[in-house]
Amino acid sequence: DLICVPCETQPYSISALNVLFDDMSSFFEMMDTIPPQMVVIPNKYEDRYGTTAEAMTVLRKDFGKYLVPDFAVRKAEDFNISAKERLPLPCIARKNSIALQDIIELSHYLLESVVAKPNNMQVA
Repeated sequence: DLICVPCETQPYSISALNVLFDDMSSFFEMMDTIPPQMVVIPNKYEDRYGTTAEAMTVLRKDFGKYLVPDFAVRKAEDFNISAKERLPLPCIARKNSIALQDIIELSHYLLESVVAKPNNMQVA
């Protein structure tokens, strides 16, 4: 099992991420179960570079063990076009699209994470 938590690189999003992780920790403790693997996926949709850089620093410091190393989904118009056209990103993106590059890199990381830590479920 894997929980992907997208997070914008803005101060309010970082504060909400702290609350979310506290709530999830309490939930799994109350349920007396081991929490699944979690991955925080930062996105750089913020236009102000200083705010984004500061948020990424806080994310690395407070949530470093949950981050994809040296990665964030970058701002790209292809995401808006994909949503507007109601088509998957690979259908509208050009071969050199940074949006497509980011999603492919993220997909590889997530698949490798799941394969590296297989679910220990047993078939009855």
